[in-house]
Amino acid sequence: MKTSRLLLLVLVALSLVPVLDTSGTNQRTPQPVSDCLYLISILEKAIDYAIERDYTGEYIVRVMLDTPVNPRIQDLHKKAYQLILGYYVVLNTTKPSLEQLRDLLSEIDVIESYASKLQDCSHEKGAAIAVATRIKLKLTSLKSQLEYLLELYSEIRELIAVNVVEKTYEPGDFVEVSVNTTCSVISALLVYRNLIIETANFTCSENGECRALLRIPPASSVHEVIDRGTRGTTKFTIVIQAVCSDSELRVYRFIEARYDYPRVTIDAPPLITRGDFFNVTVNTTSGLELTGVLLVRNNVGEYPLVNVTITSTPREYQLHADKPFFTTGRNVLRLCVNASEKTLPYCFEKAIIVEPKYPSVSVRSTLTSITWTGSLPVYITSEGGEYDVYIYLNSVLVAESRISGTRVINVDSGVL
Repeated sequence: MKTSRLLLLVLVALSLVPVLDTSGTNQRTPQPVSDCLYLISILEKAIDYAIERDYTGEYIVRVMLDTPVNPRIQDLHKKAYQLILGYYVVLNTTKPSLEQLRDLLSEIDVIESYASKLQDCSHEKGAAIAVATRIKLKLTSLKSQLEYLLELYSEIRELIAVNVVEKTYEPGDFVEVSVNTTCSVISALLVYRNLIIETANFTCSENGECRALLRIPPASSVHEVIDRGTRGTTKFTIVIQAVCSDSELRVYRFIEARYDYPRVTIDAPPLITRGDFFNVTVNTTSGLELTGVLLVRNNVGEYPLVNVTITSTPREYQLHADKPFFTTGRNVLRLCVNASEKTLPYCFEKAIIVEPKYPSVSVRSTLTSITWTGSLPVYITSEGGEYDVYIYLNSVLVAESRISGTRVINVDSGVL
């Protein structure tokens, strides 16, 4: 294993360190690296070494920080490798500051953004997507290590001990924070990234045991700010604020909460004639009463049609497939469900085809010839509906009328 790592290190150094002129008088400026697949592969290897706490990775990071890359990605390149270097700095510190750990944890998503940028600029999309997906999973492991360090260094066990039940919480659940301390506890905070979601005060007994309850927020109140992780869960930070010997102390714990998407079905006829009425049926198996809006999207635009309530019992909503909302051809019905207490907002789609409606009209004339001063009667019968009729002769409009039922239109000989 050491031999293979040394070989990789030599290859990286050879490919990235500027080539020096043998005369010692001139130094060639290295060209920016633009091979995005190469860059994302090196990034993955640097993350692997960091997770393994292998200091070979620190050398690679320092080489990459001195490596010029395409100006369009230079800024993200620097930030990503500075963060990985910051992780090594933490590992080299006997007791890193909580600010260092907290800052690293809050900014580590920059590395994922850099990986996504490299994925987009790679010419070999399939390979780049595979590497970017692996990096996203590995960053989860790196975050867990930082969370562990933050918990470890924030707790002074002889002064304060914190207990939080480790499980995946549901929206609306209460998280009990138990603290045994001789210090003065102030409050418990539920934090998502740098946003304080909820605050709770402690109730303490005579033996120094204090308890606080933090409620996991409903999806409807936080859906615009939270990120649903790769495992379908969202990570929250619990911060316990206390004062020990006139010094403020903060202890950190991490919990996960699950926010699901609603389970909804939408059904409609696949083929509809323009001008007809049709029913859209919606229902949910989420066990909740949900609300939302039904829209239609086509080549003209997207339009809201009707507000809906979705329950476990199928409900029908009648729509009119006509102007101005529906066009002939492909239309997409979109059922956009609002966030509820337990579910995040989501849009479901159902494609339909709207066919043009052709009039059922018969046309006849009883005359085969007319005089110079006569007229040609044209009998037009429509079966249902009212229509505008235009009569052309040799591409020239000679008569027009609005008809319903049977109508006779006389075409004067003067226009024939």
